[in-house]
Amino acid sequence: MGVATLDVNHDGRRELMVTHFGKSTPEARLVSFTENGVALHEPFPTYAPRYVYGTSVFPVDDVHVAIAPNGHGGPHIRMFSAQGEVVKDWFAYEADVRDRVLISASSLNHIVTARATPVLVSRLDRHIRVDLSEQHLYAYQDGVRLIDFPISAARRPWKTPTGEFSIMRKLPIHTYRWFDRAGNLLYNLPNVEYNLEFTPHIYIHYAYWHNNFGRPMSHGCVNAPYDGIKWLYEWANVGTPVVVTQ
Repeated sequence: MGVATLDVNHDGRRELMVTHFGKSTPEARLVSFTENGVALHEPFPTYAPRYVYGTSVFPVDDVHVAIAPNGHGGPHIRMFSAQGEVVKDWFAYEADVRDRVLISASSLNHIVTARATPVLVSRLDRHIRVDLSEQHLYAYQDGVRLIDFPISAARRPWKTPTGEFSIMRKLPIHTYRWFDRAGNLLYNLPNVEYNLEFTPHIYIHYAYWHNNFGRPMSHGCVNAPYDGIKWLYEWANVGTPVVVTQ
């Protein structure tokens, strides 16, 4: 079963959008949680009934999901509102592609897709997304957002690289030093905990020297608050995909 978390009423009480992952009718259903228990909304169709290989669901924002076919379904992506209305409908790749398509989204207008062979599926089902426009980090597993928290990426004139990366190495403790062209030491930050390198010399890491998360502060790395990065460091593996969007 595919699952994505939503917050349809913006009240902090999460809803779930669920789909059939295996061979079954291509439909989705919203599940709400109330004081009286669980409310199952009417399912809505996502693809033609003849497609029976299951679908995956990915959160776009609090009120929209993107749904993609599993194997044999092609790269036909559909975005739905929580009420089952089709918001967008497009092909992410050539129509004859039959790989499973995975999705990371930061808004209705910013969708990142990836073709996944069976070897890569287990890796791509767990991924990290860093949204520079929001200064926010999200961690997903099997289409479910597990955690999110504010971060501080690069401030001008420095830049945090954008694109698709993966965790290269994990360092429990690291020292960050910055030198100018003349070799003068500009700063020295020792004993920084929980460091995840995702491209050479660029890390997601704890920043004990400020508490301005949600605003650009760094020289290129992704600064994170203690509780968030501690959880992320323990959850992420070497090879976990990292998508950084502007």
